[in-house]
Amino acid sequence: MTEKEFMKKYLESFKLDGRLKNIGEAKKRVKVFFDTLKQVIDKDEKVIFKDWGKFEIEHREQRTYGNPRTKERIVIPAKRVLKFTVGKRFAEKVKNS
Repeated sequence: MTEKEFMKKYLESFKLDGRLKNIGEAKKRVKVFFDTLKQVIDKDEKVIFKDWGKFEIEHREQRTYGNPRTKERIVIPAKRVLKFTVGKRFAEKVKNS
């Protein structure tokens, strides 16, 4: 599903009760959500949505990788990675749908 298709689906969900009028409003709300999520994640805080899942930053240490074909050793620098852990109830809903 593309971003545009997602926005149309999101708009349909809220159009029934008149809370959103067009795709522009839907896109603005989704952008605010992700901007807020990014601000919290940038501070190394977790964002937990009960029964849905958890966003957090995982710190990966520097490591050495060996290319199996050339045997060349490469150093992979330390980095921060966004990690999402699916909540139990959300996983069950997906599994049973």
